Amino acid sequence: MPRIPNNPLAAYGIKAVDLKGRHSSSLVRELVPGARLVKAFNHLDVKVLPEPAVSGGQRVLFYSGDDADAKAAMRRLMEKVGFFPIDLGALDVGGPLASVPFGPRWPE
Repeated sequence: MPRIPNNPLAAYGIKAVDLKGRHSSSLVRELVPGARLVKAFNHLDVKVLPEPAVSGGQRVLFYSGDDADAKAAMRRLMEKVGFFPIDLGALDVGGPLASVPFGPRWPE
């Protein structure tokens, strides 16, 4: 798969790959048919996840999915650990919105 130049996540062993215009969540959904999939916790650096409070407020966490009950459970979890959750809608809408700016990610 072709690599994306200037990948800022290369230091973490993550390379960008060409998913032919699809977002990674749509591929995961195909791999786990029937699962109640929610895309979440993927747009912040792992180093800041233990710090949900920042500058007198809360860090924002985005999430998306197609199952209302699963999304509600995810929202409660995010609130419980101190984040401010924002629902980006269905997986096909929110998934691409919460993607890394230079393309999809894949561990090396």
